[in-house]
Amino acid sequence: MKIVLTKEQYDRRPFKSSNRTKALTKGDIMGLLEDKGVTDMAFMKDPGEEGEFLVFKVSFTIQGVKRTFSIRLDVPRIYYMKPIRVGRNAPKQETYLEKESWRCLYWHLRNKLLALEYGAEEWIQLFAAEVLFKLTDDSQATVGEALSNLFMDEEKFTRLGALMLEDKRGK
Repeated sequence: MKIVLTKEQYDRRPFKSSNRTKALTKGDIMGLLEDKGVTDMAFMKDPGEEGEFLVFKVSFTIQGVKRTFSIRLDVPRIYYMKPIRVGRNAPKQETYLEKESWRCLYWHLRNKLLALEYGAEEWIQLFAAEVLFKLTDDSQATVGEALSNLFMDEEKFTRLGALMLEDKRGK
């Protein structure tokens, strides 16, 4: 996921004063998952693509049946259009904010795991959209990616019997 910050967002961005590098943050993320009993995890990169992602396996019980799922969490790609030199009309260059991107993934995962720890959510509720499955062409997708594609195709969406709410504003 690519995110380009505005000047205001850049100026007040969280994690800008953090001294945690990408390598340290990866270690922090692995520690979070190990604390929850996850042992099978890897940081990966799709060939031909910029972004990195975290994949880990988690086992939990659904209606008395133990299931193991692979979960994929993408590292957000946070950018800022940074001026190349000083001046009002100075040209700008898209600059990748690596440290902030990785800290964003860390805090996203940490907050999900805190909800799990306090019993506010279950594994399946927290990570359902990130569950990986194999497509017919042997590629992989997450449930969230598949559903978002389905929601964009109105014909398929209505064929599934999904409730289409009418817009009754102003009537």
